[in-house]
Amino acid sequence: LKETNNHNLDTKFLKSLGEIFDKYFNCIIRICVNRLLEKLNKNESMDSIRTVLNQILEISLKNEFIKKMIINENGIIFLFSTLKDPFYREILDLILRTLSILCSDLDSLKSLKKINCFSYLTDILCDEQASEWTRTECAGCVAQITSPYLDFCENLKGFLDNIEDLVRALTILCRDSSDIEIFLIGTAALANITFLDKIACEYLNQFGTAQVLIENYYLKQYNSIFVKDQYDASFFNI
Repeated sequence: LKETNNHNLDTKFLKSLGEIFDKYFNCIIRICVNRLLEKLNKNESMDSIRTVLNQILEISLKNEFIKKMIINENGIIFLFSTLKDPFYREILDLILRTLSILCSDLDSLKSLKKINCFSYLTDILCDEQASEWTRTECAGCVAQITSPYLDFCENLKGFLDNIEDLVRALTILCRDSSDIEIFLIGTAALANITFLDKIACEYLNQFGTAQVLIENYYLKQYNSIFVKDQYDASFFNI
């Protein structure tokens, strides 16, 4: 009986020690994440900000725990706030790519509900001054947020308010795409949008999206298996 009691005490001690260690570890990671995010402010040089963003991108791809920590420490909200700030314009591609990775996690819903993410993204997609690749990174972010796998897009602000401009801008991006990767990302975003609301299909008809997709498929030979997958989804929903 004494040995059993000692064993129970040892188990409780180890459990308590493990919980203390977990809290300490989480606290250290949270401090490091916040220090990393603080280095994205305007007081830092653009080279320094670019380096930090690349670090966040690399960490988020390799470590799910730290990615969730970045999300929970308002990393997504801060990065979206930079999209309309002229100071960050030259690194817009990198910011959008980082957002795409962070928004692939279900934990991003809490942050996305607090902002009108589609307003930010639609403005970039419709910006004639934005480069093709910037608009492509933006389309990638749209495709990620509207992914059927995540299934939370209809709960977000601004989707229906911006859906017409989204479909129009994505159709133009696909029509003018200079290579198959850009075309694939654009078609993926369009395919995901068609899953979310039937009005998307009305806009696809209005802007001749189906014709654009078919013409690029045959004339530019954009006919990889991945493109075919997005075609199937779009035409099936139409």
